[in-house]
Amino acid sequence: MRWADRLITRLPLDQLWSSDGPLPHARKRPLDREAIRRLLREECPVVVLTAGRPPEWFRGDAAFARWKEEISPRLAEGSSIVLDAFPNGFAFTAELWESPEGDRVIAFTMHH
Repeated sequence: MRWADRLITRLPLDQLWSSDGPLPHARKRPLDREAIRRLLREECPVVVLTAGRPPEWFRGDAAFARWKEEISPRLAEGSSIVLDAFPNGFAFTAELWESPEGDRVIAFTMHH
């Protein structure tokens, strides 16, 4: 199977991948709104993880637009998620993933 066709079958992920193949990144820590904004200003790439879909990658203006329009109003912070408290009954959590070389990725996981 081509990496571009690979779907997320369970969450949380053990490994990130793109259409080019697996990435060396490891999950580091949860992110709050302030950390997300700072990383977006640094043009950190964003990946949206949704069960049943391939990872969706965004950079630059597209990453900021996705954050502002869809993810920010549905960002769940804390240890429990009450989906009914979010628009349309779904929410996102945010984590920082980092490669051994220090390349960072903001990973937003959809919960529905």
